[in-house]
Amino acid sequence: MNELNTNELTTIAKCSALVTDAKRKGNNALAKAALERKYEISISHIRTQEQCDNFIKNVTKRQREDLVPLILQRSLELSIQDYANESPLEDVEIACLKVLFLYEKQLALKNGRANKATYTRRSIKNNGIVKAVDNIVSKNAETVGFKNLCSVGLTLDSFEVVVDKFPEKFSSLAVEKSRQRLNLAA
Repeated sequence: MNELNTNELTTIAKCSALVTDAKRKGNNALAKAALERKYEISISHIRTQEQCDNFIKNVTKRQREDLVPLILQRSLELSIQDYANESPLEDVEIACLKVLFLYEKQLALKNGRANKATYTRRSIKNNGIVKAVDNIVSKNAETVGFKNLCSVGLTLDSFEVVVDKFPEKFSSLAVEKSRQRLNLAA
């Protein structure tokens, strides 16, 4: 194996062994690369939201906040899988659900406890994903969700961006309001 080609490492055990061996030999660059690969593999093996939450707590304690976005991405994948088990989803629906789940995760991290976007979830249940998002972004005022996502630098992870990306799926009013908000946020 090329000394820094850690992609060939396929198990956590192999990564751990290489970290130990590299440290013993004084090769800190290889040890660091193997440790990063160990984190990648560990995150890909997460199977539940509880594991995601615990992993976030652990990496935060170890001052590895740089791993939180990867864990959040895994959390979103798991949430989409759980939701998609009910029925097949279109790309636009998956994009909308990613925004919803990311927003709920952001709230949980901010408040230190699980938070659900109850109004949005109820609207999705009653109207369907696309219609619910259309109704939300068509309002004159910015939503709390959009403001919160913008405040933490997640403007590109908003319903407004989804509407702008899939304008043919939404009403012209929703597209217009989304683009106005995105222009103001830029």
